[in-house]
Amino acid sequence: MKKVIALSCFLIVLFPFYNLSQCNTNTTICSLNGTSQTFNFQTPSGNPSSCLDFFNGGSANYGYIVLYITQTGSLDLLIQGNNAGTGCLDVAIFDITGQTNPCGSLSTATEIACNYVSPCEGCAEFGSANLGCNAVINTGTVSAGDVIMILVEDWSDTQNSFTLELGNNPNSAQTGLPDATIDVSSTGPFCTTDGLQQILAGNMGGTWSGPGMSANGMFNPAVAGVGTHTINYSIGVAPCNSSSSVQITVGSIAMSGLNVGSCQPGGVYGVSGNIQISNPPPTGQLIVENCEGVQTVVATAPFSVGSYPFNLSGLTANGAGCDVHAYFTGSDCSHILTYTAPSCPASCGFTNLTTVPGNCQPGNTYNLTGTLNFNNPPSTGQLIVQDCSGNTATFNAPFTSPLNYSINTLTPNGQSCAVTAHFTAEPACTITTNYTRPAIPVVNAGADVSVCQGNSITLNASGATSYSWNNGGGTNAAATVSPPTTTTYTVTGTTNGCTATDQVVVTVNPAVQPTVSPNTAVCAGQSTVITAGGGGTYSWDNGLGAGASHTVTPTVTTTYTVIVTDANNCQATNQTTITVNPLPVIYAANITVCESATGNITATGAANYAWSPASHLNATTGQTVTFTPGTSTTYTVTGTDLNGCVGTTTVSAIVGNNPVIDAGADIYECEGNQITLTGSGAGVGGTYEWAGNAGNSTITNGLSFVPPVGITTYTVTGTTATGCVGTDVVTVNIDELPDVSFTVTQDQGCVPVVAVFENTSPNAASCVWTFDNGQTVSGCGPVTQTFGNPGVFGASLQVSTQSGCISTVYQDSMVTVDAAPVASFIPKPAVFPISNPVVNFENHSTGATSYRWDFGYGNAESTENSPSYTYPSEVAGYEVTLIAYSQGGCMDTVRYTVNSQEDLIFYIPNTFTPDGDEYNQTFQPVFTSGFDPYDYSLFIFNRWGEMVFESHDVTVGWKGTYGKDGNVCQQGTYTWKIEFKTLVNDERKMYVGNVNILR
Repeated sequence: MKKVIALSCFLIVLFPFYNLSQCNTNTTICSLNGTSQTFNFQTPSGNPSSCLDFFNGGSANYGYIVLYITQTGSLDLLIQGNNAGTGCLDVAIFDITGQTNPCGSLSTATEIACNYVSPCEGCAEFGSANLGCNAVINTGTVSAGDVIMILVEDWSDTQNSFTLELGNNPNSAQTGLPDATIDVSSTGPFCTTDGLQQILAGNMGGTWSGPGMSANGMFNPAVAGVGTHTINYSIGVAPCNSSSSVQITVGSIAMSGLNVGSCQPGGVYGVSGNIQISNPPPTGQLIVENCEGVQTVVATAPFSVGSYPFNLSGLTANGAGCDVHAYFTGSDCSHILTYTAPSCPASCGFTNLTTVPGNCQPGNTYNLTGTLNFNNPPSTGQLIVQDCSGNTATFNAPFTSPLNYSINTLTPNGQSCAVTAHFTAEPACTITTNYTRPAIPVVNAGADVSVCQGNSITLNASGATSYSWNNGGGTNAAATVSPPTTTTYTVTGTTNGCTATDQVVVTVNPAVQPTVSPNTAVCAGQSTVITAGGGGTYSWDNGLGAGASHTVTPTVTTTYTVIVTDANNCQATNQTTITVNPLPVIYAANITVCESATGNITATGAANYAWSPASHLNATTGQTVTFTPGTSTTYTVTGTDLNGCVGTTTVSAIVGNNPVIDAGADIYECEGNQITLTGSGAGVGGTYEWAGNAGNSTITNGLSFVPPVGITTYTVTGTTATGCVGTDVVTVNIDELPDVSFTVTQDQGCVPVVAVFENTSPNAASCVWTFDNGQTVSGCGPVTQTFGNPGVFGASLQVSTQSGCISTVYQDSMVTVDAAPVASFIPKPAVFPISNPVVNFENHSTGATSYRWDFGYGNAESTENSPSYTYPSEVAGYEVTLIAYSQGGCMDTVRYTVNSQEDLIFYIPNTFTPDGDEYNQTFQPVFTSGFDPYDYSLFIFNRWGEMVFESHDVTVGWKGTYGKDGNVCQQGTYTWKIEFKTLVNDERKMYVGNVNILR
């Protein structure tokens, strides 16, 4: 138990800032998430200003731990001493983020949490991760990048080491190595003319160093100067720290000796100069560009340090302000110089010459038109436009732009032609352009062709863009014609109005007149010859090929087509059809004839029939013949249809024997059971009919039925598939079922009920009893059965005769068992104060309908459901009895003792005078009665809420001191809090008030 705390009375301002050399032994850890790590306590050389009181400075009882936070969240920590459950481990937590002297920064200004533990169980916990320590407070949230120092004090001096565990819940803060990686995308290269540049790292907030660097990571290229500079960055506290370096390149570019040129013909000028570069980029180009966007590539990487000349020409001499911009494409370095362009007088100049050749006109000529655009034309002379053939258009001064011209009646030839325009007064002012002259098409109607009379042919013209045919050929390049006689066709072709013609002769040859054999018919499988004529060559379909004649054997009616070709290669077709008549399909069914009988055989499918052999038949021709049994014989029947086609088949006449029928073994069965009669011996396809001597003729072979009681003879008649017949008999003996009856005595009562069952069935050879309580008993004598559960129960009896016939009877509601009630009640209160001795009894009985209460005092009784009773005002115990009755008269009893107790009486003074005399030296509550002295706590707090005294012994009070040495607290007002448990009902009580110290 932690003792009186001296710190509370002297206040925190009494602690000086020490030189914390002991902090030099602190340990930095980079990851504890979900695991624990052990640390040894050290002997301190000084105590920081914090919430803790440092009185055990001579022992090894301090530890310093540094954490670097990598994930924002609740700081969930558990500190556990090696002697679990004993002593006070007090812990303070500081935020030392960005402190250049972390140990010297430990003070109330940097303190973010303090667990001045209570109760003292050898552990301390922060956050809400429920890591297992009762001494726990919330710390709030820490952020990624924060550096946290944890100070652990073994206040009771009972531990040698401690473990530290960091919670790993999703919302818990996490630790790890800080990331000092410098983002190279933020490191240039830069130019000396660039402003401040922010350099970035994985985790910001660390320390930067190097030329041109500020503490917050801002780089000034102008301060660093031209060159390659090493920039360093570090973050964290060793060994949980990280650092990195990067090279930053700073270059420069400058132009000098800018020369603006004089006017050049066409109103243009140029500029030139030199570029000096230092520390150029490793890639890209050096470019110079003026305000008009005219640029030139001065050099391409790799560059040399030094001077590069440049020149820009063809610039507009307009007298306006302009600039020259020199820059690298691989860095931000650039330099701009401004100047004024010269102003030059304007001179004559053509800006555009268009040429538009027209379409051909009648006679295959065309005109050329166009437009001239020009500036500052001369005021005298002529403007002449001339084509490549010397044709001209002439205009006299004055001249106005734009100017339209036309050169007419030109000859088309499809060749390129140059057109030139010039002023006679200023021959240097000229312009030339080319165009392609229209061309007269070369039309081709194709070679002469021939066609057979009555056929058409397609003629194809080429060489132009549009066409026109005579003799009805149409206006397309392709013309399909069907001339009745030899004809000449002329086509006219046109391209851009230019025309030309061509002719083609179509020769018409006479048509072919083919002949072929007439249509005929054959029977299936027969052949015939087909022949064609009327030409020079022949080609048949259906795979026959060339040749005038072919022998064919078609399987189905077939049309044969022949193509006949004459000497002019003219063709025509003809056809002949061969009808194939199918062979008749003869059918005759096999017959079976029983001994001493006859049978007819009938054939179908033809017009006439012949039978062979003739044995056992009455005839050898005709559709139907009669068979007389001798031996079984197979006959061939030949049929001829009306087309003369022939077909055959075979048919068998079989001599059959009468079957031997079996009705099966005799049957013995009990009344009401089904039996099945099944005959055999009639073979596949045979049938059976049954009849009994009692007149039962509805029996079906192989199907079950219920026979009558007694002995019955059944006869079965079996007929084979061929009609041959045989019979047999079977005897069926059916015994009667026994009659079943039984009685019961003692059929009602409270749980348990013992009932006796007696069999009254005649002719019972064996018996089986089955009861609704799940029991089964064998035996035909009286049977005793106990029913241990409430309810209504039935029973069944199964009786077997000597012949094995069985009957069963079930009777319900034979035994009624009443349930016993369950008596139960709760007294409220079970322990009552003598100042209010009234007890209410809550009835929790089940299965009861009436009650009798005995309150345990005199003759006090009640029959109410939940009565109340007022006991005498004296300390005593009373045994209360409840008897509960069910509707059937069953009963149950329960007893409970209620007790009376003294009332809670106590007094707490508000002032005491610990001045050393014999009066009023101690402050403590005064209890008279009603409390538990073994569950009691007293706490004293100063005005800052710090606990200065605690006691768990009701006989030990506060003497107005604090600490182990009994230091005297100053005069003033203090807060007290008492906690205890009452004797009446174990209720926990807490009271808070003030007490004054007067000295």
